[in-house]
Amino acid sequence: MGVDDINLQEIDTAHRAPGRQPTNKFNAIICKFVRRLTKDRVMSLWREAFNLWPEDIGFDAEQTCQIRVYDHLTPKTQDLLFQASSCKIAYQFYFCWAKNGLVFC
Repeated sequence: MGVDDINLQEIDTAHRAPGRQPTNKFNAIICKFVRRLTKDRVMSLWREAFNLWPEDIGFDAEQTCQIRVYDHLTPKTQDLLFQASSCKIAYQFYFCWAKNGLVFC
């Protein structure tokens, strides 16, 4: 993704988490960083992740899913983001997003 100065010591834990509904896609990789600054560096490059494919970083090329990076949202914040997205459509707002656990419209 372009974050070259991150090493394994800056990752506290990482594991795969299955989705809520079973699919044939890869399970999400959940990563917790040791320092908030490291997380902020990774999250600042989330747009570049949209241009990556699994084979670009050494995964099986037969999978057709793209790489996505999302910030963690609590279930309550996920619900708030869903409701805000509905209001965005109803009131014709242009943007609605979440950053650092907060919802913006």
